[in-house]
Amino acid sequence: MPGKIYPKEKNNLLELLSPDDLKIIQVDYPYKNLRNEKIRELMQKGVSCLVLAEITDLSKSSIHRIGKTGVNKYLSADESAMKNSLIQIEAIFDNFVKEIRKILKRR
Repeated sequence: MPGKIYPKEKNNLLELLSPDDLKIIQVDYPYKNLRNEKIRELMQKGVSCLVLAEITDLSKSSIHRIGKTGVNKYLSADESAMKNSLIQIEAIFDNFVKEIRKILKRR
């Protein structure tokens, strides 16, 4: 599948990643938090789920969950609501910091 849709993306990704990075994103890497963080970082840079699934030996749905939530598990309704609230609070805090910096630059 990835070869048909993204014929060169897998090869380009393999060339760009260091051997250590390739080891980190594999399904059997013992530190799952580091693995998930690296996969999420790659997805945010535009790497497709299909290509990551092929390289990591994880399923496409697992890759998608990691990219969306940062973890490879289903979130309950409460956990999902809490995660959404934290994302909103983080965005509000970032805007607050930007406004403070603007005020400080004016002085």
